[in-house]
Amino acid sequence: MTDGSKAGSERPLMQTNGNCGGHSLGEAMPIEDIAQFLFALLDDIDTAEDIAKGDDNFFRCLARNAALKRFKVAMTDGYNVKFNT
Repeated sequence: MTDGSKAGSERPLMQTNGNCGGHSLGEAMPIEDIAQFLFALLDDIDTAEDIAKGDDNFFRCLARNAALKRFKVAMTDGYNVKFNT
């Protein structure tokens, strides 16, 4: 399943599922949309804990995938962050 849940389960869905609130990758976004997207990623990581239910490797995979989505709304050189505003 694309939401990160195991097949055949009735588990919570991840919120972001690859979209940025209707914005294209790299497109300028209002800061409020960026904040909502980043908060949804945090919520997805919290939901991943419920989905994984004690499977640490599965949780790490879901959390890592959610964390990588942050680059849809920002770039960093490791020191500075630039948002797509």
